[in-house]
Amino acid sequence: MSLWLLLAAHLIADFSLQSADWAEKKTQKFRYLVGHAFVYAVVIAVISFLCIPSSIVLIPFCNHCFVAFFHRLD
Repeated sequence: MSLWLLLAAHLIADFSLQSADWAEKKTQKFRYLVGHAFVYAVVIAVISFLCIPSSIVLIPFCNHCFVAFFHRLD
């Protein structure tokens, strides 16, 4: 159940709360990447605080930050 909640939080943070323009700009300007990471972190934190044991939350959060950072370097 908690993995489904994390997937839902990821989809909400990446697609519902961020426009296509913002998604494009996060690869070009660092401030948009920081904004993206902040929105993502808030959504994951809220979902995890309400529903999920804390140890399982770190894996997708760290993975997303890692991928977003290195995607920017391309």
